[in-house]
Amino acid sequence: KPKLNKQKDFDTFWKETLASSRHQPLHAKEEKIDYPIQSIKVSKIYFDGFESGTIAGYFIRPNRSGKFPVIMVFHGYTVHKGFPHDYLPWVDLGFAVCTIDTRDQSGESVDGRSYGDGHVMGWMTKGMESPYKYYYRGVYMDCVRAIDYVCSRPETDTSHIVVTGGSQGGALALATAALDSRVKICMSDLPFLCHYRRAIEAS
Repeated sequence: KPKLNKQKDFDTFWKETLASSRHQPLHAKEEKIDYPIQSIKVSKIYFDGFESGTIAGYFIRPNRSGKFPVIMVFHGYTVHKGFPHDYLPWVDLGFAVCTIDTRDQSGESVDGRSYGDGHVMGWMTKGMESPYKYYYRGVYMDCVRAIDYVCSRPETDTSHIVVTGGSQGGALALATAALDSRVKICMSDLPFLCHYRRAIEAS
Protein backbone atom coordinates (compact mmCIF):
# COMPACT_ATOMS: atom_id res chain seq x y z
CA LYS A 1 0.00 0.00 0.00
CA PRO A 2 1.43 3.42 -0.89
CA LYS A 3 1.78 6.08 1.77
CA LEU A 4 -1.03 8.59 1.52
CA ASN A 5 0.11 12.06 0.41
CA LYS A 6 -3.24 13.84 0.47
CA GLN A 7 -2.66 17.59 0.27
CA LYS A 8 -4.30 20.09 2.64
CA ASP A 9 -6.44 21.54 -0.14
CA PHE A 10 -7.50 18.14 -1.54
CA ASP A 11 -11.18 18.31 -0.55
CA THR A 12 -11.49 21.97 -1.53
CA PHE A 13 -9.83 21.31 -4.89
CA TRP A 14 -12.29 18.59 -5.86
CA LYS A 15 -15.28 20.46 -4.44
CA GLU A 16 -14.38 23.45 -6.63
CA THR A 17 -13.71 21.22 -9.64
CA LEU A 18 -17.11 19.53 -9.30
CA ALA A 19 -18.81 22.90 -8.96
CA SER A 20 -17.06 24.12 -12.11
CA SER A 21 -18.28 21.05 -14.00
CA ARG A 22 -21.85 21.51 -12.79
CA HIS A 23 -21.88 25.08 -14.13
CA GLN A 24 -20.71 23.97 -17.58
CA PRO A 25 -23.54 22.99 -19.95
CA LEU A 26 -23.44 19.48 -21.43
CA HIS A 27 -24.73 20.40 -24.91
CA ALA A 28 -25.63 16.72 -25.31
CA LYS A 29 -26.49 15.23 -28.70
CA GLU A 30 -27.90 11.83 -29.62
CA GLU A 31 -27.74 9.95 -32.91
CA LYS A 32 -30.02 6.89 -32.99
CA ILE A 33 -28.51 3.82 -34.64
CA ASP A 34 -30.63 1.42 -36.70
CA TYR A 35 -29.37 -1.70 -34.93
CA PRO A 36 -30.30 -5.19 -36.27
CA ILE A 37 -31.25 -6.59 -32.85
CA GLN A 38 -34.82 -5.41 -32.27
CA SER A 39 -34.86 -6.04 -28.53
CA ILE A 40 -32.48 -3.13 -27.82
CA LYS A 41 -32.17 0.55 -28.67
CA VAL A 42 -28.70 1.93 -29.48
CA SER A 43 -27.63 5.57 -29.71
CA LYS A 44 -24.32 7.29 -30.30
CA ILE A 45 -24.05 10.12 -27.78
CA TYR A 46 -21.92 13.25 -27.55
CA PHE A 47 -21.49 15.89 -24.87
CA ASP A 48 -18.98 18.61 -24.02
CA GLY A 49 -15.93 17.41 -22.14
CA PHE A 50 -14.87 19.17 -18.96
CA GLU A 51 -13.54 22.61 -19.94
CA SER A 52 -12.75 21.47 -23.50
CA GLY A 53 -13.26 18.86 -26.19
CA THR A 54 -16.11 16.51 -27.02
CA ILE A 55 -16.86 13.15 -25.40
CA ALA A 56 -18.35 10.36 -27.52
CA GLY A 57 -20.03 7.19 -26.35
CA TYR A 58 -22.94 4.78 -26.60
CA PHE A 59 -26.22 4.64 -24.73
CA ILE A 60 -27.87 1.22 -25.06
CA ARG A 61 -31.12 0.12 -23.43
CA PRO A 62 -33.85 -2.49 -23.68
CA ASN A 63 -36.44 -1.70 -26.33
CA ARG A 64 -39.41 -1.35 -24.03
CA SER A 65 -41.00 1.33 -21.89
CA GLY A 66 -40.05 1.98 -18.28
CA LYS A 67 -37.09 3.12 -16.25
CA PHE A 68 -33.85 1.13 -16.18
CA PRO A 69 -30.92 0.81 -13.80
CA VAL A 70 -27.79 2.05 -15.57
CA ILE A 71 -24.32 0.57 -15.66
CA MET A 72 -21.50 2.90 -16.69
CA VAL A 73 -18.60 1.04 -18.33
CA PHE A 74 -15.15 2.66 -18.54
CA HIS A 75 -12.44 1.19 -20.78
CA GLY A 76 -8.77 0.39 -20.26
CA TYR A 77 -5.66 2.44 -21.01
CA THR A 78 -5.22 3.14 -24.77
CA VAL A 79 -8.43 1.20 -25.61
CA HIS A 80 -11.87 2.54 -26.64
CA LYS A 81 -15.56 2.04 -25.88
CA GLY A 82 -15.87 -1.02 -28.09
CA PHE A 83 -19.06 -1.94 -29.92
CA PRO A 84 -22.74 -2.23 -28.93
CA HIS A 85 -22.68 -6.04 -28.99
CA ASP A 86 -20.02 -5.98 -26.23
CA TYR A 87 -22.74 -4.87 -23.80
CA LEU A 88 -25.60 -7.18 -24.74
CA PRO A 89 -25.28 -9.33 -21.56
CA TRP A 90 -26.00 -6.27 -19.41
CA VAL A 91 -28.93 -5.15 -21.56
CA ASP A 92 -30.34 -8.70 -21.47
CA LEU A 93 -30.35 -8.41 -17.67
CA GLY A 94 -32.48 -5.27 -17.91
CA PHE A 95 -29.78 -2.61 -17.60
CA ALA A 96 -29.25 0.43 -19.73
CA VAL A 97 -25.55 0.85 -20.54
CA CYS A 98 -23.60 4.05 -21.00
CA THR A 99 -19.99 3.83 -22.12
CA ILE A 100 -17.68 6.64 -23.26
CA ASP A 101 -14.33 6.98 -24.96
CA THR A 102 -11.65 8.53 -22.76
CA ARG A 103 -10.51 11.84 -24.21
CA ASP A 104 -7.55 11.73 -26.60
CA GLN A 105 -7.10 7.96 -26.41
CA SER A 106 -7.93 5.59 -29.26
CA GLY A 107 -11.66 6.29 -29.51
CA GLU A 108 -13.70 9.23 -30.78
CA SER A 109 -13.47 11.59 -27.79
CA VAL A 110 -11.43 14.73 -28.37
CA ASP A 111 -9.43 16.51 -25.67
CA GLY A 112 -9.32 20.04 -27.10
CA ARG A 113 -6.82 21.22 -24.52
CA SER A 114 -3.24 22.32 -25.22
CA TYR A 115 -0.50 20.93 -22.93
CA GLY A 116 2.60 23.08 -23.29
CA ASP A 117 4.91 21.43 -20.76
CA GLY A 118 5.67 18.20 -22.62
CA HIS A 119 5.17 14.70 -21.25
CA VAL A 120 6.34 11.13 -21.66
CA MET A 121 4.51 8.81 -24.05
CA GLY A 122 0.98 8.12 -22.88
CA TRP A 123 -1.17 10.23 -20.59
CA MET A 124 -0.01 9.78 -16.99
CA THR A 125 2.34 12.79 -16.96
CA LYS A 126 0.31 15.00 -19.31
CA GLY A 127 -0.20 18.43 -17.73
CA MET A 128 1.25 17.30 -14.39
CA GLU A 129 2.97 20.65 -13.75
CA SER A 130 -0.37 21.98 -12.49
CA PRO A 131 -3.25 20.16 -10.76
CA TYR A 132 -5.65 22.35 -12.75
CA LYS A 133 -4.13 21.33 -16.09
CA TYR A 134 -3.50 17.67 -15.29
CA TYR A 135 -4.96 15.31 -17.88
CA TYR A 136 -6.78 13.00 -15.47
CA ARG A 137 -8.57 15.88 -13.75
CA GLY A 138 -10.40 16.37 -17.02
CA VAL A 139 -10.93 12.62 -17.48
CA TYR A 140 -12.45 12.20 -14.01
CA MET A 141 -14.83 15.08 -14.65
CA ASP A 142 -15.77 13.64 -18.04
CA CYS A 143 -16.89 10.52 -16.16
CA VAL A 144 -18.95 12.58 -13.73
CA ARG A 145 -20.44 14.48 -16.67
CA ALA A 146 -21.37 11.13 -18.22
CA ILE A 147 -23.45 10.50 -15.09
CA ASP A 148 -24.99 13.96 -15.55
CA TYR A 149 -25.95 12.87 -19.05
CA VAL A 150 -27.40 9.55 -17.88
CA CYS A 151 -29.44 11.28 -15.18
CA SER A 152 -30.86 13.70 -17.77
CA ARG A 153 -32.51 10.83 -19.67
CA PRO A 154 -36.15 10.11 -18.74
CA GLU A 155 -35.69 6.32 -18.87
CA THR A 156 -32.93 6.31 -16.23
CA ASP A 157 -33.61 4.96 -12.74
CA THR A 158 -31.31 7.44 -11.00
CA SER A 159 -31.43 5.48 -7.74
CA HIS A 160 -29.62 2.54 -9.37
CA ILE A 161 -26.41 3.70 -11.06
CA VAL A 162 -23.44 1.31 -11.25
CA VAL A 163 -19.89 2.03 -12.44
CA THR A 164 -17.45 -0.62 -13.63
CA GLY A 165 -14.33 -1.14 -15.69
CA GLY A 166 -11.01 -2.92 -15.81
CA SER A 167 -7.46 -1.58 -15.59
CA GLN A 168 -7.69 2.18 -16.30
CA GLY A 169 -11.45 1.66 -16.41
CA GLY A 170 -11.35 0.18 -12.92
CA ALA A 171 -9.53 3.25 -11.65
CA LEU A 172 -12.02 5.55 -13.37
CA ALA A 173 -14.86 3.62 -11.77
CA LEU A 174 -13.30 4.08 -8.33
CA ALA A 175 -12.64 7.78 -8.90
CA THR A 176 -16.16 8.40 -10.20
CA ALA A 177 -17.74 6.58 -7.27
CA ALA A 178 -15.60 8.61 -4.85
CA LEU A 179 -16.51 11.92 -6.51
CA ASP A 180 -20.21 11.35 -7.18
CA SER A 181 -22.69 10.14 -4.56
CA ARG A 182 -25.20 9.20 -7.28
CA VAL A 183 -23.13 6.07 -7.86
CA LYS A 184 -24.59 3.25 -5.74
CA ILE A 185 -22.35 0.33 -6.73
CA CYS A 186 -18.73 0.26 -7.92
CA MET A 187 -17.26 -2.88 -9.51
CA SER A 188 -13.58 -2.20 -10.13
CA ASP A 189 -11.59 -4.93 -11.90
CA LEU A 190 -7.79 -4.88 -11.47
CA PRO A 191 -7.66 -1.07 -11.28
CA PHE A 192 -4.62 0.66 -12.80
CA LEU A 193 -3.57 4.19 -11.76
CA CYS A 194 -4.29 3.70 -8.06
CA HIS A 195 -0.59 4.19 -7.17
CA TYR A 196 0.49 6.93 -9.53
CA ARG A 197 4.12 7.12 -8.46
CA ARG A 198 4.59 3.40 -9.09
CA ALA A 199 2.65 3.59 -12.37
CA ILE A 200 4.83 6.45 -13.65
CA GLU A 201 8.07 4.74 -12.59
CA ALA A 202 7.00 1.49 -14.24
CA SER A 203 5.97 3.04 -17.54
